[in-house]
Amino acid sequence: MPATEERQRRCSSATECRTIFLSASLIERGREFWWDELERIVLDHKGETLRVCGREIALGEPEAGDFEWQQAAPPATARQLAYKEIWSVLYGQPPAKLDEAMAQLREQAQAPEEPRESHRPMTADEIRAVRSELVSFGSHALTHASLPRLSPGEQAREIDESVSRCEALTGARPRSFAYPYGDHSPDLEPLVEQAGFLCACRADGWFVTRKANRFALPRLFVSNSDSAHLALMLGRP
Repeated sequence: MPATEERQRRCSSATECRTIFLSASLIERGREFWWDELERIVLDHKGETLRVCGREIALGEPEAGDFEWQQAAPPATARQLAYKEIWSVLYGQPPAKLDEAMAQLREQAQAPEEPRESHRPMTADEIRAVRSELVSFGSHALTHASLPRLSPGEQAREIDESVSRCEALTGARPRSFAYPYGDHSPDLEPLVEQAGFLCACRADGWFVTRKANRFALPRLFVSNSDSAHLALMLGRP
């Protein structure tokens, strides 16, 4: 069998099961993902402002509807608007600067570092308990940073180091990769291939076809949906 066909066959077998993509560094430290922790900080903060990356963000008064925010819906309250503004400032920051900014926000709001049980990431033991013939794990880069916004050296580190760190968590070498936030650029594809991945996914809301680039495969975005809505997205009764 030609090498290209063999890689395609292996890539197909890697994605026949359900793949969960992990950002190993975020799993290892066990905190809430930064966007969840930011929600907790902004919506629970008793003060009127928060300072982030040299900017003073007005929060507005808390409202009963602050926590009633459907996925993909536009902000409807002052605090939701503030969350979106701060999220926009933090999104795309290099990992070290993002961690520094979150630490400052946590200190200003006197927010607890302990993750909520409902928002914590899976532990290594939980991950290994889930892995089976039907469920595999891929890499979502090391820290879930927006890769096109990083320097070439940081991009390579995020991709390369995620392989061994993901393998240490799951007990198996990851064969598929998902670009964090779906943020993709062609320059990233050789880095992903050189790291040993068989395929990689964007998040442009479409299905895979025979002509799809295996290092820029489309991937459906799954929001906080129930099983019935997910089945509808997949075209299943």
